[in-house]
Amino acid sequence: MLISFLSPDSPAINCVLFLRPTESHIVYLQQLGRGLRHSSNKDHLTVLDFVGQCRREFRYDLRLGALLPGQRHKLVNEIELGFPDLPSGCAYHMERQAREVILESVKRTYKNPERTGEDSLEMLRRKSWTEWKALAGLVPAPTDPDLSAKKLHLSLARVSLQRAPRYLTWLERMTNASESETAQLADEPFAPLAYELLWNTRATTLGVSTLKEAFEKLRANQSFIADLAELLEWLRYLSNRVQPTLSGLPETLELHGVYSSGEINAAFGIADINGRGPVGTGVIPIHTQKIIIHLVTFEKTERFFSDSTMYRDYLTNPTLLHWESQSPVTQSGRMGMVYANPAKQGYRILFFSRIRKHATNGVTSPFVFLGAGRFLDATGNKPIAIRWQLEHPVPMDHYREARQVCGLDG
Repeated sequence: MLISFLSPDSPAINCVLFLRPTESHIVYLQQLGRGLRHSSNKDHLTVLDFVGQCRREFRYDLRLGALLPGQRHKLVNEIELGFPDLPSGCAYHMERQAREVILESVKRTYKNPERTGEDSLEMLRRKSWTEWKALAGLVPAPTDPDLSAKKLHLSLARVSLQRAPRYLTWLERMTNASESETAQLADEPFAPLAYELLWNTRATTLGVSTLKEAFEKLRANQSFIADLAELLEWLRYLSNRVQPTLSGLPETLELHGVYSSGEINAAFGIADINGRGPVGTGVIPIHTQKIIIHLVTFEKTERFFSDSTMYRDYLTNPTLLHWESQSPVTQSGRMGMVYANPAKQGYRILFFSRIRKHATNGVTSPFVFLGAGRFLDATGNKPIAIRWQLEHPVPMDHYREARQVCGLDG
């Protein structure tokens, strides 16, 4: 072992021992990082964790979840299966007794998120904020007519992922609106998107026929509206930077804002409260508007993608996207010719991307709006592999995680 003889900052360290507990995942990664630096004649790092069963309430989920960015909800499965989704070249081995102790701890934590600092998405996918407070004996149980029947806690979970400031401002206005103000808001551009975000179902299922009726029905759920207002206040604190809108595109789309496929369809007017527009497809051509929308999911799994849809999509750098078309497309066909020279035919090629299909169990991940792409070159047919130059750099955290799930970065 090199630990006894080398400075802690030496890249040659090839074995790390954990001898003190920490509940900070940042400190944990800093400790681990002491051994992750590259060095000649070093092809692996061995980590020995002697911390053991420190305290019953120790947060193993935070420590191990730090190794799985964006997939913390899968932690139980990861432990049981031996961490199959770690970055390429990495392995995490547990002895049987340690695995049993850690699994029991993680499962106990997940059963009691209101007492353990669980993140908002994990909490809201189970219950509304008021329902958690009622469970803790802090407030009476909510009596909202649609809270359970329409699973409005999942609406709060979806809202918790939004960071676009102008969209959040509109949602705040709707939350605080009077009856007459609600009628005005229902005629504004954000209303169709908010309907998809908050109700996420057809109007006939709700028993309404207009956006105004839909928002009035929502406001009848008093604890939900109070929870929404509290959530929006917190999100505004996290989202104080206004992103630009792009010329010639819907004013409801902010660069690097996040939107579900239903919200995207609503923004472009190809969905309304009676129909959600195209779903389950990665390419949405809107020929009447000379726009082609691409919805990219970087993490491909056999569970959610068939052999014909598991295309090779990845970011080479923050402005260069390698993307593959749908399987029937050829370079000489209509779509292939549009891709090769979209400006000549008056088209704009837009990209929305997400890391994986689900943000957590029961909550589908929204897409980050990346803006337009410029065609660079193409190879092959059925599918075509195309390189796109993005007009705006991808947010760095999104870029790094996309590279990781594609197996390009460790």
